[in-house]
Amino acid sequence: MTSTFALWTAAVFYRCGVMMVVIWFYVVLADKSNNYHIDNLCDRKRSQQLYKKIDGAVLTSDNKENVNCLITFQTDSVLQKFMLRFEDLKLGCNDHLFIYDGAHAYGSYKVDLSCHKNEHHVGTIYTRTNFVTLKYVTYGWDHTGNGFKLVLTAFKDTPLECRGFRCQNNLCIHNDLTCDQVNHCGDNSDESSHAFCLDADMMGKILGVTVGAFIVIVVITFIACFVCASGVAILVYKHQRRRMPPSHLNAAPNYPLQPGYHHHHPHHHQPLMPSQGEKPPPYPGNLYPPPGGIGYSAHQGNLYYPTK
Repeated sequence: MTSTFALWTAAVFYRCGVMMVVIWFYVVLADKSNNYHIDNLCDRKRSQQLYKKIDGAVLTSDNKENVNCLITFQTDSVLQKFMLRFEDLKLGCNDHLFIYDGAHAYGSYKVDLSCHKNEHHVGTIYTRTNFVTLKYVTYGWDHTGNGFKLVLTAFKDTPLECRGFRCQNNLCIHNDLTCDQVNHCGDNSDESSHAFCLDADMMGKILGVTVGAFIVIVVITFIACFVCASGVAILVYKHQRRRMPPSHLNAAPNYPLQPGYHHHHPHHHQPLMPSQGEKPPPYPGNLYPPPGGIGYSAHQGNLYYPTK
């Protein structure tokens, strides 16, 4: 009984635990991309170069004045490269964003972005190494609204096996970059049904219901499963009790029958009738020995008197 109840309880808690993990995964880990802001990365007190190892990131700047920042991003594998794509780009003519294809800001830069270029002019930039270095320089007299939004994605461009997510343009990116409302593939296939993502009106919902309602359903399901498991355990316990043999303590005493009386089953409620030629009851004397008498010897003779 105890082992059966323990198994049922463990199964119920295991299933409910899996459901809680799914809720935590969708609610807490919904934003999988690293989001960096120039205000946090490029502090004026920091003069050294910053290094970040990423699978994907979004870098933004909003009219940051008097900045001289140097950031290097690295892929997780040497077999990967970087894809850079601007979703917004508006710099002042005194601002410059230099992009270097490597781990240092040495030599010639790959791109120099300033006021004469926007996101449509730049397009998509690909590196040849697994490093990309950004040097961002601004001054204090630019107009309000200047800045940029840059999406960085580490990818593999190979027809071989992709252990992550394969975009429709055959780029292989990390699985965590899908369904995070950021276009990492470049063709937006990581945010479509190709990646099993929900529609825009389904965001913030699980299985078509809100997160709060889903949690209530999970709690009610947990309680119902626990009640059912307890009921089944009780039924199993009662069934086992019925199959147990009766205890010898509750059995009727097996005294020897007197002559002339026939054996009867304890459940048959038929009166004992004397055989023919015997005297009808009542009979003198005690028919049964006293309980627990020490040294008592029962008389084995016939206590009945024949009729005349």
